[in-house]
Amino acid sequence: MNRFTKDNSRRYFRYPVQCKYFISPELLESSTDLYSNGIDYFNRATEDNILQLKTHVMQRLHRLSAHQDIFLKIVGDIFEKFDVVVNYLRMLNRGEEIASRKIYWQNQERILEGFNGVKDLELEAPKTFDLLVSIEKKFVRYAQMIQETVEKSTSARLHFVDYPEAFRFTAEIRERFTKRKMDLNKSDLLQMILSLERLFEKGFEPFNNLATDYLLYQKHESWILRDLNLSACGLSFLNTRKYPNLTKAKIKLVLEDSYAEVIELDGKIVRSRYLRQLNMNETAVDFYFPKANDQRELLAYLHRMEAQNTMELANYAGN
Repeated sequence: MNRFTKDNSRRYFRYPVQCKYFISPELLESSTDLYSNGIDYFNRATEDNILQLKTHVMQRLHRLSAHQDIFLKIVGDIFEKFDVVVNYLRMLNRGEEIASRKIYWQNQERILEGFNGVKDLELEAPKTFDLLVSIEKKFVRYAQMIQETVEKSTSARLHFVDYPEAFRFTAEIRERFTKRKMDLNKSDLLQMILSLERLFEKGFEPFNNLATDYLLYQKHESWILRDLNLSACGLSFLNTRKYPNLTKAKIKLVLEDSYAEVIELDGKIVRSRYLRQLNMNETAVDFYFPKANDQRELLAYLHRMEAQNTMELANYAGN
């Protein structure tokens, strides 16, 4: 029986939970120009998301009736500069040195200039102009952080700016309209702008993941809650990171109502694979020879989950 993907097994106390966790593969000696920890941050999951979102932007763009020539100019420039910046992330992910290349310095200032054509909308469509300026500022901010990482990283360490934006992309436009409870499907223009914001969110996600893994490893109070399938003998999860298969790893868990501030376990990555239907990577980790205190805290947490689940089933049956 595959205990990570099959139905729940009482023996293993498998439960889907939200908790704070950290997976760190055993560090191998890096042979790349820039430091690498072995995790693949820019893989097919991100590539497929980028392609789909670009397609969605163009589909919405071609449905627009007003100012289409201006939007073609804007979107063309966005795609060109976005492709340059995310290619830096691909190279960082592969451990390739970038700052010594002439083309990097030729593009450095141009990338930060903003998007051609946006100002043409300031008088014609001021509300749209404001939304695009918001997207432009977000892009420039990430481009600046990525450039700093490129220029200050070495084969011994990667450099990251310790700012909130480095850890999590905030979809300001989407959150703004969601709070207003607007029907976002009625406007092709709004859908196009939201798809551009989503494109940046997915494209810069490898940078956020890199920064998180390098800067927050010892700062568990700053970790975010994430979905996890947890059992007494291992865990599995979905995200865009791809981990090296059959590699030893250190696992850290922050569990609700646990006496231990952080539970630390040794394990092995037994599977990390791409799921095309979800555009995500599924990773499964086995626990090996846990220390007594950490194992006791993990089992106590799972027993509480078991008791809670039993009570909920009993209440449901009583109704």
